[in-house]
Amino acid sequence: HKGPERRRGVDRSNLLTPGLEQGWLCFEAESEKRRLTPIPPEWDQGTDEDLAALCSRATARPQVT
Repeated sequence: HKGPERRRGVDRSNLLTPGLEQGWLCFEAESEKRRLTPIPPEWDQGTDEDLAALCSRATARPQVT
């Protein structure tokens, strides 16, 4: 085919769980993963204790099998 390209990019925004469109923090351990949204400002400037508090606020991610 020598005509113009007509393919369009795939819109994947509708594949995200509602509320996660702007991103999330992920906390991961051997037994579970947790997500926190929205991402708190300056989360990366906190102490280990601050991160532990954020992790406790995060929700468990559904298991993917």
